[in-house]
Amino acid sequence: MSWPRARRHRLVAEDGRRSEPVDRVVVLTGLRPDLSFLSEVRIGLDERLQAPTALAPLIDPN
Repeated sequence: MSWPRARRHRLVAEDGRRSEPVDRVVVLTGLRPDLSFLSEVRIGLDERLQAPTALAPLIDPN
């Protein structure tokens, strides 16, 4: 079975910057999963973003 080739997309920021072409965009606005189990494996999470502390500045530099 062959799948049709997906259209490529570019994300455009408010200031006009454009991303490289991507196959998919996953939007998780408002999603707040239960990450409490991660405390058992000692992963450091940013309290506000609930993202790994090393990635938090890349997600929201403010």
